[in-house]
Amino acid sequence: GMRILGNTANNGGQSLYVAITKLAEWCRTGTAGEYVKGNYIDFTSNLNELQGVRMDYSTFNDPNVEIAQQQQPLQYYWSLPKEDIWHIQTGQVQLIKGEDQYWCGNIDEPCESIEYALKRISIRKGQSETTPISEKMIGITEGGLQLSNPFSFSESSSYTNVIKIMKQLYGTTSAMTEQAEIKIIKGSSESTVEGGHKGWISAAQELQLRIYGIKIITDQFKLTIPIIYIQDTDSILELDTVTFSGIQLSHATEAKGIVHINVDNSQFIAQSCIFQNIDIDSQGGNAIRIVNEGSSSITGTIKGCQFNNIKSIGDSNGQGGSAIYMENKHGSKLIIDDNCEFYKCNIDKGNGGAIYIDIDFTSEFEFKIKDALIQDCEAKADPDKSYPTGYGGGMFLTGSGDYDPSTLRLDLKGMRIL
Repeated sequence: GMRILGNTANNGGQSLYVAITKLAEWCRTGTAGEYVKGNYIDFTSNLNELQGVRMDYSTFNDPNVEIAQQQQPLQYYWSLPKEDIWHIQTGQVQLIKGEDQYWCGNIDEPCESIEYALKRISIRKGQSETTPISEKMIGITEGGLQLSNPFSFSESSSYTNVIKIMKQLYGTTSAMTEQAEIKIIKGSSESTVEGGHKGWISAAQELQLRIYGIKIITDQFKLTIPIIYIQDTDSILELDTVTFSGIQLSHATEAKGIVHINVDNSQFIAQSCIFQNIDIDSQGGNAIRIVNEGSSSITGTIKGCQFNNIKSIGDSNGQGGSAIYMENKHGSKLIIDDNCEFYKCNIDKGNGGAIYIDIDFTSEFEFKIKDALIQDCEAKADPDKSYPTGYGGGMFLTGSGDYDPSTLRLDLKGMRIL
């Protein structure tokens, strides 16, 4: 029955300020803060009308406590997570612990697992964990996420066709400054956790997977599957300010990529990304591997990315490209722009130290380097191989059919070599 109107306070809570330890639990009693808000109207009343802090009165009175940094509008406790970003975190960092529970999602109450967060989004926004939601945003807190089992996103299991994984409060004025960290935990060299999986993070069924402001590392055990694997048609993979660092990859049967794209009629966008200190052996592979086994095009755009200190070996045909390998078929396009850098990208027993491009020249393809530096890269020969190796220290470009130079579809004007 509380009615509020025209009240003011200098520091917080224009009409009501609460300092109790069980503040969240009280606000969540009943429906949408009914025992708290009186005539306050969600999303209409000013948020600073009702505010509070989760602490007792003696703590509130402690001059060393930063009250303003901890206080929240009371609506915060019964509403959906801030900016509709559902945060997750592994374990406890300082006083914040990741836990899969009904109200998880905000940065001070993160969920613990991706799977649970995806379900909570459908339940809280659509009343059922199988309710399709147009877009689901997963935030990684400053505490980080440890991925101890590969995870697969699909429209049928995730109940969305757009997944965004981002650093804490990405896109807001409160976003964390640095990248958030995802650490892959394989556990041991004998671990079988990768068995039956195509990638540590995989996407299928026309899914859009977009990742922002994330650094991906491992526990230093050698991986046998890609970190990101995209399959099926009509998909989109976007990587914006994503770092892959200190990765070792060794696939037993065929060449793979750290980022492996095996789709057609799809898009790949990488912007301001870093691939560094990567070592790939066994059957070879690449930092980015784009394989087109379908009958439609793939459009790839790589802008402002750095590829530093990448080592790999040629595959069974001598195909290399430690940084980028692409099968450019069916009118596919690859654009490299905005000062991309390839530094010390080496291929052993293969061709194309940094880049290997295989083009179907009879299609309406496009391959353009608008702005890129290729420096100190190397293609090492193996005289024991039955096929040619050791060609194209920076890049190896080949294909099938006859290229018509008048089309200008093959344009390396922006390539700088050193």
